[in-house]
Amino acid sequence: MGLILKFAVLGLCLGLTACAHKGAVGDHRDIRPKTQPMVAVKVAEPVRLRLKAEMGKLEKVSYTHRSSSNSYEENQLRHHKEESLEFVSQAETLKVEPIDARGISKFTQALSVLKKDGNADLHDFAMPDLGERLVVTADSLGHIYKSGDYPPNSIFFVSPMSLPEKPV
Repeated sequence: MGLILKFAVLGLCLGLTACAHKGAVGDHRDIRPKTQPMVAVKVAEPVRLRLKAEMGKLEKVSYTHRSSSNSYEENQLRHHKEESLEFVSQAETLKVEPIDARGISKFTQALSVLKKDGNADLHDFAMPDLGERLVVTADSLGHIYKSGDYPPNSIFFVSPMSLPEKPV
């Protein structure tokens, strides 16, 4: 799974904060694909949650982002903006280091965007632009060590999720 999971989680978070609907204003039909209900899994002992990368593996993920925003002044609508973005990203695992004494492994992946439809800036989603290749080094807890030539205080270093170091 690896770093592509970071962007899937980021996309999910962004998707949850956006108003995603189709049709006229007020039409809130559920357009998400139908999924199977989750089934509880019983485990005898605590488990370690880790991201895992497999050498040479290619992972493709399709993203959809929809947002609608309104600005009001004295209860009157002054500005309405809608954005739509769909893109397909690919992550190729270039390197996987052995698991260390703490049970953590580092890996390097090359991210690219294969297809984009919309005018939003992909960098706002910590993704490379079309034709750009972003090489990222992360670890199995989701910490980002290097992300292209971007500075450590940029969105490209935002951890995809907080994974506990100890079993849960």
